[in-house]
Amino acid sequence: MTSQGCEVPADAGLRQLCLALRPELRRFLLARRVGEADADDLLQDLFLRVETSVTGPVRFPRAYLYQMLNTMAHSRRCVPWKCVPRPCS
Repeated sequence: MTSQGCEVPADAGLRQLCLALRPELRRFLLARRVGEADADDLLQDLFLRVETSVTGPVRFPRAYLYQMLNTMAHSRRCVPWKCVPRPCS
């Protein structure tokens, strides 16, 4: 299995790659100013999504994992803003 451009079966390949890239993915999150605890939570959520999702073969698995993680981090970052009440004018 290679993480560059070869197709990887979704069942085992993405799980293995997710575990192998964990330190790199964590640095990716920390570089985007995600806190350490949130980075660990997001990585666990990513692994659970990969573990439970049913997908076909992924042509670019490394990019797929990065995009999933980026989307999850962005979604988590945006949620608190929705909860902030607007000031009364």
